[in-house]
Amino acid sequence: MKYLAIMMFFLIFLNTASSDTLVFRLQQAINKEKEKRLQRFLEDVIRDEMIRRDLLKREIDARSAKQKKRHLVI
Repeated sequence: MKYLAIMMFFLIFLNTASSDTLVFRLQQAINKEKEKRLQRFLEDVIRDEMIRRDLLKREIDARSAKQKKRHLVI
């Protein structure tokens, strides 16, 4: 019985809602999803860039440590 009442509500709602309103709501939902995907993409790019910088810094530190050892040996 509840299922039937819910279906009736949605049928009445869809019949009374203008198509512009439905299109607008659909566009809002699509835009929210696009924003979420863009945010996740940007977070991934930032994380990858931070990892890359950390690796470069470690490599530079390792090279400078090797050069210091060479100067100490000589």
